[in-house]
Amino acid sequence: MVVRGRSPLQTEWKKENMIKFLNENPEFLDSYVYSKVNIQRIEEWYQQKTKNTCHKMNRKEKMYVNRCTTWEPDSMKWKFNLYKNKDQQAQKLISELVQIRNKTDLLIELTNCLVAVNGADGANLYIPDCNNEQEVQFSSRKSLVDETLFSVMTVPICDEIGHLISIIDIYRLGENLMFEMEDKHLAYCFRIWASVLLKNIEIGTQMEHQRQLNDFILTVTRSIFSDMSMDTIIIKIMSSAKTLTNADRASLFLVDMQRKELFSRIFDAGSDPEKYMSNDIRFSINKGVAGYVASTGEILNIPDAYQDSRFNRDVDQKTGYITKTILCMPIFIRGKVIGVVQMVNKLNGVFTKDDEEAFEAFAVYCGLALHHAKIYDKIRQSEQKFKVALEVLSYHNQCTEDEYQQVKSMIDSCCLLELSDVNFNPWSIDNTEKVVYVLQMGQEIFGDYRLNMDNFTRFVLTVRKNYRNVPYHNWTHAFSVTQTMFTILKKSGHEFETKESIALFIACLCHDLDHRGKTNQFMKLSESPLAALYTTSTMEHHHFNQTVTILQNEKQNIFSNLTTEEYKEILKIMKECILATDLALFFGNRDKLRKIVDDSAFIWEDKEHRKLLRSITMTGADLCASAKPWDIQKETVKVVFEEFYAQGDEEKAHGSEPMPMMDREKRNILPETQVGFLSFICLPCYQLMSDLLPETTTMVNGVKKNLENWEILAKECKTNEETETR
Repeated sequence: MVVRGRSPLQTEWKKENMIKFLNENPEFLDSYVYSKVNIQRIEEWYQQKTKNTCHKMNRKEKMYVNRCTTWEPDSMKWKFNLYKNKDQQAQKLISELVQIRNKTDLLIELTNCLVAVNGADGANLYIPDCNNEQEVQFSSRKSLVDETLFSVMTVPICDEIGHLISIIDIYRLGENLMFEMEDKHLAYCFRIWASVLLKNIEIGTQMEHQRQLNDFILTVTRSIFSDMSMDTIIIKIMSSAKTLTNADRASLFLVDMQRKELFSRIFDAGSDPEKYMSNDIRFSINKGVAGYVASTGEILNIPDAYQDSRFNRDVDQKTGYITKTILCMPIFIRGKVIGVVQMVNKLNGVFTKDDEEAFEAFAVYCGLALHHAKIYDKIRQSEQKFKVALEVLSYHNQCTEDEYQQVKSMIDSCCLLELSDVNFNPWSIDNTEKVVYVLQMGQEIFGDYRLNMDNFTRFVLTVRKNYRNVPYHNWTHAFSVTQTMFTILKKSGHEFETKESIALFIACLCHDLDHRGKTNQFMKLSESPLAALYTTSTMEHHHFNQTVTILQNEKQNIFSNLTTEEYKEILKIMKECILATDLALFFGNRDKLRKIVDDSAFIWEDKEHRKLLRSITMTGADLCASAKPWDIQKETVKVVFEEFYAQGDEEKAHGSEPMPMMDREKRNILPETQVGFLSFICLPCYQLMSDLLPETTTMVNGVKKNLENWEILAKECKTNEETETR
């Protein structure tokens, strides 16, 4: 088989006919290219067409940008003519440009765009160096290209307020390729775009800078507030200040307004960032750069220290260190300068406005940290003073060895009394005998509960010593209440557990420790430190804490043989019992327990029911004088009111009007006051007790008898008043 090929003549004829056909039918070519040719191929045609139209630059011919930035025309990525849709074209341009976060990179890309859009052969981009104080010098184009420039268009790029950012020169090398008015309009549009995009980068840069500053401040603040030592905080502030402002050294001076001085005890050694010298110095607040800032509260940014008259050169002359730039900033707290931080010698140029603003934000946290450190130092000093005072007080408030030996010798020789009697007269024995009888009662209450008698003896003697010599709330009252509780516990059988009995007994013994003979209300009105310490049941909280303080001494800890859990449980019950002696709490406890009793719902196994009964029993023991024989009752009321009158006298001395029952000029209302006290507090208390502890019924009868006597006296007083009025 013979295969015949086409002759060259036939092929040439075909080409001519095809070209003729396409020239006569251009719409066919458009349709064919649109449907059959892919975009990559079209792009290749465009690139080839561009290269054939313009003069080609050599590879070595590059655009020079400040700081040795280079660019090659062949690397242009903006090919506007590839897009028919100008909106799509602009959208793609903006979407890609806004991703750029560096100003120089953006200017390079804008230059590329300008070259591509205007069909230029190349461009020169000039960016002034912000750190260069000299005028910007533009290089000659002849030094950059070898070929003759035929047409040049210079486009200045400015920010929104007209400050020059850069200059772009675009040029064409071929003849008859002048830049037209349309090119200028396009360049003008690019200037507007450039201004907007540069502003976008500036805002983004500022936000990133602020984020970094916030992260820095947060990290440093965590570090600063993790330690309350003044020296450690000063070192951290100095180190952070250097990092924040890129300074070589930093110093922090604190203000002593009383002496009108600045002082510092930590100095930056300079050679090692972690090494600081400790050398306490002081100088006048009117001296030097730091003194000026401390006095005025102004910021000082000094670019040349030796040209400033406020700079003291003595330090440089002594150390050999040369100070060039200084940034001195005040640290405020509550509007007052408490310190000054001085940064010296910025490592790259001079301190800027940004450095000032950054440290100004940081200084707020420095002020708080220094303020807290000062407070912490004061608290720590106060704690140490408190410990010393407590140690001295404990020594003088402990029983002496002589007192201990005296009581120990009396234990065997002292005749035993029948102490389980509510009518027992506490004034019938002296104060030392009271100690012996407390020990006797305690042994019976503790039973086999591992009581250390030596510790118990020292404990009781120390408790006696911590009762003040006031008319009523004294050692005699403590003994009387304790003896009454002993009587209730002994006569009521085994309703209370041993731990409860021990807690009730010791709580009665200590329930008025260190009483000052004043009411809780007086403590609040007189702004007593105790009232500030305990906002409710002021004295009762103090009594319990005094008890715990005494128990903390090893030789006085009567619970040393108990387990930790037993010790905690007894202390918990003791606290509840001592707080229950506050009459302000009595009424609530009484109402709750009365309802339970009236509903026949009291259960001994219920912990809350037992707690309420213990509270009422404590009140009953505390008010035991109201149930004793008339002569003891009358004598007790006498000393109670003597204490009331003493408080009333003090209130008058401070310009206050005392309650009528505390005013000694109104003694005639005493019987009437007692009638109300026994009727509304004492009698309901003992009646409630007797409902659950029938053995205490004798106390109800005692109160009733005393109430009758006070009613008689109240009538007599009223009759006498009426007679005097007539």
